Amino acid sequence: MSWNYTYTPYIWPMLTTALLCSILGVYAWQRRAFSGARPFAIMLLFVMLWSFGAALQLAAEDFGTKVFWFKFIGVMKLPTATAELCFGIQFTGLGRYLTRRNLFLLTIPPFLVLVLGLTNEIHHLLWLGFSFDGILHPVRSTLTYVSAGYSFLLALVMAVLFSRLFIRSPQHRWPVTLILIELVIARTAVLVDFIGSNPVAPMDPVVLSWNAGAILYAAALFGFRIFDEITIARQTAISQMHDGLVLVDTHGRIASLNPAAQLFFGASGKNLLGCSILKLLPEYTSFAGDIPVEVEARIEISRGTGVAAHYFRLGISELKDWQGVVIGRLLLLHDMTDQKLIQTKLVEQQRALATLQERERLARELHDSIGQVLGYASLQVEAVSRLVVDGRKDAAVTQLNHLAEIVRESHADVREYILNLHATPGPEQSFFTALQNYLQGFTNNYGIQTLLSLDDQLDAEPYLSDARMQVFRILQEALSNARRHGHAHCIQVNFALEGDIVQMTVQDNGTGFDPAQVAAGGNGHFGLQFMRERAETLGGGLVVISKPGQGTRVEVWVPYQGIGSIQKMEITNV
Repeated sequence: MSWNYTYTPYIWPMLTTALLCSILGVYAWQRRAFSGARPFAIMLLFVMLWSFGAALQLAAEDFGTKVFWFKFIGVMKLPTATAELCFGIQFTGLGRYLTRRNLFLLTIPPFLVLVLGLTNEIHHLLWLGFSFDGILHPVRSTLTYVSAGYSFLLALVMAVLFSRLFIRSPQHRWPVTLILIELVIARTAVLVDFIGSNPVAPMDPVVLSWNAGAILYAAALFGFRIFDEITIARQTAISQMHDGLVLVDTHGRIASLNPAAQLFFGASGKNLLGCSILKLLPEYTSFAGDIPVEVEARIEISRGTGVAAHYFRLGISELKDWQGVVIGRLLLLHDMTDQKLIQTKLVEQQRALATLQERERLARELHDSIGQVLGYASLQVEAVSRLVVDGRKDAAVTQLNHLAEIVRESHADVREYILNLHATPGPEQSFFTALQNYLQGFTNNYGIQTLLSLDDQLDAEPYLSDARMQVFRILQEALSNARRHGHAHCIQVNFALEGDIVQMTVQDNGTGFDPAQVAAGGNGHFGLQFMRERAETLGGGLVVISKPGQGTRVEVWVPYQGIGSIQKMEITNV
């Protein structure tokens, strides 16, 4: 061999491939910490050497030098295919299978080809000979065909791996598509060159195909950032999340999930991938149809009972590709167990505080009503006793009859207090359900018609636990005043939502009164002071509108704290 070379323009496409692969290889090596980057860089190194060898073969003058570079190219092919397979295994998430043992086994065929290629002149196990008619033609041995078949087998395995990733991971579909296209182009070029139908002779069609392959890989690297720190950081964050994250494809099958979601379902990711989400998460059934665009659905679900119960908030949103096409759904399972426990304790504390406050108010009300009546009764008994001693029996009987009437009224008041306490809305029923039941009982006990009207914008629970009791007590006091002092025959109760305020209106057709006289210290039995205190405690207010002979209207407004939903309703109790 003379090792002499002559310039030919055919070398430029080969050198272009070498340059492109060098740039991509350096970029990948700088990111060798990422899964698949290291074997990808090694693969590009072999392609670069392959391209240089092809350029030098074209420029070589003598037959011996051309044969040398042909053999050099030949021993680069299998290492390239092996490194490409290792890249595919790692990139598709199966890097755990690339153990030292398996890597050693994969390097055996390329190493054997390298040794046999260097010593081919001794045994001719790879190439039986060469001929040259302007283009170098090898005479291949059986082992060469075996080596080529093994190379295509590696390419087939890689195609299967990437096809699997394409199906199971919608977010990888575009870069996977580019890689599969490159794989098809390169293997087609290898097949064309192997069967001796090279349309671009004397240039190497495989090296030429790598120009297109380099462009496709560049698009995957820079366009879809397959070796990006942000992508790796995102994957690390997802794997360490306390919330379960589930990716569901358009057919309702699980495409990916993080460890927290695996813990939620009680199975490993290997057993869950490809399973129907409807079987694992029945609550998803109501969302099996189309979710409106730009809408995220949220529901609360629970697992277990009693002290072992766990509560989760399930968030469901659409996943779209860069063209806006829906490619799946993202399910987020947020553990709300601790939050629920805190809320439960907070509600219990609020109820305990509301109970204490209610006892204080009830004590004041009993002192101002029943306490005064009992004091008055005590004085009347002493007066009757003196009348009896003085022999004024008729006057004593009259006083006793009056006293009996007062006692009957007080007894009715006590019964009303007891009824009001029993009618307090509990946690097992909504505010308006308890209110409807109370109004029905009020009508049954006193024969007074009641009408309940609800705004359709209101929720089933317009108040929190402490507020609902206070509003209920205000309503009870208003109804009691309408019955005892207004002698009403019909009472209308209305709830309306005005902005962030819930307004309750109690209108009766009773005798009415003069609010100015009450404010000036007139009849104090209306309990308006207590009603106003309750409303102001909740951050609201109370207004009483009344005139003698025209009934009374009580308006109460309290901040809105809605939960749930109701339909507009009007209920009349007769």
